[in-house]
Amino acid sequence: MHTQLREPHISTIPLACHRIGYMATTMRLKSGTGHHRRRKISPCEELHIPPLPVISRRSSDIVAADDPFIRDAAANIRDHLHEGLNVKQLSCAMKVSRTTLETRFKAVLRRQPAEEVRRKRMERAKTLLSSSKITVGEIASKVGFGSAQLFSEPFRRFERRPH
Repeated sequence: MHTQLREPHISTIPLACHRIGYMATTMRLKSGTGHHRRRKISPCEELHIPPLPVISRRSSDIVAADDPFIRDAAANIRDHLHEGLNVKQLSCAMKVSRTTLETRFKAVLRRQPAEEVRRKRMERAKTLLSSSKITVGEIASKVGFGSAQLFSEPFRRFERRPH
């Protein structure tokens, strides 16, 4: 039985509560209720607070497969991406031959385990690029690449291909 991973991911939109509170306090002070009187602010004045990045929920990382072996392998991929995980290491961790691992992945997910490792690396990198302030080199390290240079070209190729 063929089962797909969930696309798009389930996500959460975080609220900028601290920013909203700060802006509300600032408006109150500006409207003359505090001792710091400034210009009056109309109750209808629009207040723009920049959005925070969307957060992909951890539950989106779960493979929706009937095969518990594939679910465990996908969890192993997710948990060990930062270590530069490869198919040989994954097959050792799953205690099966590389051929068995590839056959089961192909049968259930219709892709090779190497493709799944690459896809998960790039998705995590994409999330880190859009939601953190760490350098590309640090992101490369967190997704299992030795340097920003080794990460950049595979990431460009991944982003250019149709999803």
